Amino acid sequence: MKIILLEHPRTFLPERCNDIANTPLSSCLLTGYTAAVLRSRGHEVEIIEGYLDGLSYREMEKAVCNAAPLLLGVHIVYHWEAHRKLFRFLEKMKESGACHHIIVYGFCPTFAFGEILRECSAVDAVVIGEPEQTFGELADALSQKDSLRTIAGLACRDGAGGFAYRRRELTADLDGIPFPVRTEAMFCLPEVNIQGSRGCYGACTFCHIGPF
Repeated sequence: MKIILLEHPRTFLPERCNDIANTPLSSCLLTGYTAAVLRSRGHEVEIIEGYLDGLSYREMEKAVCNAAPLLLGVHIVYHWEAHRKLFRFLEKMKESGACHHIIVYGFCPTFAFGEILRECSAVDAVVIGEPEQTFGELADALSQKDSLRTIAGLACRDGAGGFAYRRRELTADLDGIPFPVRTEAMFCLPEVNIQGSRGCYGACTFCHIGPF
């Protein structure tokens, strides 16, 4: 199955940099790991680096339309301005038929899945927590035209104005996940990120890492 994983353009606010430092650090390889798991299951995956490549929404629209994926996954890391521009883009992609299914994932959607599902009708479901295994099962289900409702780690509308979801257990064996797919844009950064563990030994009430 053809899948696009999209890193959408993000607005960087220097005055908030210290507040969000851990978010991009702890989520920078989520898309790469997800792509690796999907490829290991036989799916065709392409990563579009809208943020690192400085793409406009028009350029991303062209790239998605050219690829015509069955599934578009959007990694929302953080978003200090309203989601309207991103949501309009996703709605346009769905209405134009450029993609059949839109799933969002990351730290922001994990904590704001209800808001996202209420405000953007184009989003079919939201991945809660670690995305790799959830995305793998999701892609397999879509390929076989199975229901998504039974997949752990996936929040969907329940048809009665609410949402149905079941948290997935944390990945116990990180060595069992394939090495992350790395894009050309990632190698243009002044550092190469690796991940040796997940979570944190602290329990700071202001931090998102523990709840995630």
